Amino acid sequence: MAWLNLGMLLMKTKFLATTSALAFLALAQTVPANASTIVGAIYGAYDAECGSNIDCTFGHPGYTITGNGGTSYDTPALFIVNYSTNAHSFDNLSFKLSGYQARNNGGMTTFTLTGNPSIAPGTVYHLTWGGSVDNLSQSGGEGPLYAYDYDDELGLKDPCVPNPINAGLCANVGNFDVMVSGMLNGHAIASNFSPDNTQGGGNQAGTFVPWEGLNKAGQSEDACCDDHTGTQPGVLAYIYTGTTGNQQVPEPGSLALLGGGLGALSMLRRRRNKKA
Repeated sequence: MAWLNLGMLLMKTKFLATTSALAFLALAQTVPANASTIVGAIYGAYDAECGSNIDCTFGHPGYTITGNGGTSYDTPALFIVNYSTNAHSFDNLSFKLSGYQARNNGGMTTFTLTGNPSIAPGTVYHLTWGGSVDNLSQSGGEGPLYAYDYDDELGLKDPCVPNPINAGLCANVGNFDVMVSGMLNGHAIASNFSPDNTQGGGNQAGTFVPWEGLNKAGQSEDACCDDHTGTQPGVLAYIYTGTTGNQQVPEPGSLALLGGGLGALSMLRRRRNKKA
């Protein structure tokens, strides 16, 4: 009987050790190997008037602000910050916007910055929607995802949200994901994010960030998101070395599996030592 109990104990120990090892493997697979070093950040803001309703240096008062020269009133904007410490610029930045809901669901716009300007360390590039771009394309959806006054481009097509800001511009326009890619000293860099933390690459804010001027359902003229006060959510996304553009955190299920396996293994070891 003692030999039987010892055999069962060894089988349980082996099973739990295997379970823990699999959990470690699952954890390792959630972090892309080619997304490692943070070299910059991206902020998103709607109706961002620098120096008026938003600090476009985002806590870096010595940084130089450059941009594509477009107006930022009533339109989305991204702020691309290069704080890499190796004195190299971001080069050849390209953007892919993918609509994921409402009327622009399935739409895709791709573009590169005009002239592919370099973004030097200590620089904030203010990218305003609707500026002059190269390689602009659109497939699917109803309207371009890189349009000035994006949230109003399909006005008068849908019922309004309750108490709309402007009842003449209501539409279920739809939010979009963003993928950014470029080069840093001959190596790939990337960022992948969404206004919705549960969609696509998610975002660092951990909540819905209405930087596109629409509410979470993709509707325009909602006071939550189109009130012309600007948004400054903190870091919306980081720019990483590699090509994936985001580092995922371990999944809760994997963490629970790992914790449970290691805890049970420790308990069995204590029981075995006590019997010995």
